Amino acid sequence: MMIPKRMWCIALILCLSIEATLSFTAPSFIPASQLGMAKTRSSQAACSYMPAARRLRNSLPGIRRPASIAPLRMQTGAPGEPNIANQELYTEKAFAILQNLPAVAERYKQQFLEVELLLFASLQDETVQRILSKAAGKGAFSSLMSQVAEAVESLVQALPSVSGAQGQKVMGGSMKAALEEALREQRQLQDDFVSVEHILMGCLKSPNIQKANILNRFGLTIENVGAAIEEVRGGQRVTSRTPEATYEALEKYGRDLTEQARNGELDPVIGRDEEIRRTVQILSRRTKNNPVLLGEAGVGK
Repeated sequence: MMIPKRMWCIALILCLSIEATLSFTAPSFIPASQLGMAKTRSSQAACSYMPAARRLRNSLPGIRRPASIAPLRMQTGAPGEPNIANQELYTEKAFAILQNLPAVAERYKQQFLEVELLLFASLQDETVQRILSKAAGKGAFSSLMSQVAEAVESLVQALPSVSGAQGQKVMGGSMKAALEEALREQRQLQDDFVSVEHILMGCLKSPNIQKANILNRFGLTIENVGAAIEEVRGGQRVTSRTPEATYEALEKYGRDLTEQARNGELDPVIGRDEEIRRTVQILSRRTKNNPVLLGEAGVGK
């Protein structure tokens, strides 16, 4: 059967149109294999494509979809060294400080967690406050801690901030070095866990904190902070994940009346000389010393 020449011309025009259409649309697609996407089909399936416009949109920072918020991403240690992200290395209070860092970084619009943020978060711990107060020769309720916190906060505010810094927080190099120094402090003191005092010493020895002159400004040195740590610990080793509860238990839960009387902080007792003398006599007995104080409420028992 002979095909008319007119039909051949129509078929040729259709083929040329299809080829021109394919040659025009093909460059606007990028093979999935070039984007690192795993093939999910067998070799017989057609190759997947991704629009080039989508690839261009993902390459622009202002248009890229924000990443999901994650608590913290911490680098692992070198081969043969402990992983500083391992929760089992820290006491409960020490790891709570690390877990609180993303919230602190979010408040100050920080994407990278540096040693200034770590020190600022550590200052909220009660044990750290007692250590620094003792190191400076101040009372536990002095204004020293608020002054130190304000000085460290100014360092945090001086860090470059990121607008809309939501997403996963990344540990910076200075914080990594401070935690590695805390691990060295733990090994030097032969402790089983990294505690808050180890993190404090790691922060204070950081070059960033040393340059800021935080220690000298408040009459602190590495030596007297170390001595204050030994005094607060009372010669104990960190052998559990809750050692801070045993530090200075008498000071935390009791009152030293002798010290308060020596400092003139107790109100004088007037008109009770005979009662006081008799009480001292009873309490001083070597035998049969089971005194019971009787009397109405408010009479000075």
